[in-house]
Amino acid sequence: MQKVGQILKEARFKKSLTLEDVEKETKIRQRILAALEKGDWNNLPPEPYVLGLVKNYGEYLGLPISWLLALFRREFKASNPQPKTIKSKGFFPWSGTKFEPNILLFWGIIFFVLASLLFLFIQYVLFAGVPNLEVFSPKDGIEISLPVVDISGRTDPDVQLFINEQKVDLAKDGSFTSQIKVLSPQTRLEIVAKGRLGREKKIVRTIRSAF
Repeated sequence: MQKVGQILKEARFKKSLTLEDVEKETKIRQRILAALEKGDWNNLPPEPYVLGLVKNYGEYLGLPISWLLALFRREFKASNPQPKTIKSKGFFPWSGTKFEPNILLFWGIIFFVLASLLFLFIQYVLFAGVPNLEVFSPKDGIEISLPVVDISGRTDPDVQLFINEQKVDLAKDGSFTSQIKVLSPQTRLEIVAKGRLGREKKIVRTIRSAF
């Protein structure tokens, strides 16, 4: 199939015209005319402008314009192929769709929102959950021979600790020690850890005295 440039060049030769002659009549510069005849589309202006040049040159040479322009469009398109769209090949439902920047941005936002919600949920659980509480001593049901009992254990550092409704100071690591007087044959100890939002954990120990 003949190229547009070849058709233009042959038509010019048939009329015994030089590029200089054509330039004088069409006002199209010789270097542009030479590029058109070579089909050097990459070194010419954008398609709409080149289309006008081909039309003017073709009309001057007496060529059928509709046919010439249709031939030019096919040739220009073939020499300037559209970039291939990258398609995703993952394990996701959208696999095989066009992998465009907008899709990347959309899923990036979704991931960020989900990660933020997960972080907030973890912080809420840590902040509002039931406090940890361990009582190392005394053991439940133990019998003592002295009028006092030593109490020790560990809880979360940011909670409030109460033993029989009396507040007990915590160490930095959440450990605690206290001493309670035993005034009856059987004493009930209530150790309560209260979180910031009122959630609490309670451990009860019953102490028997042998004195």
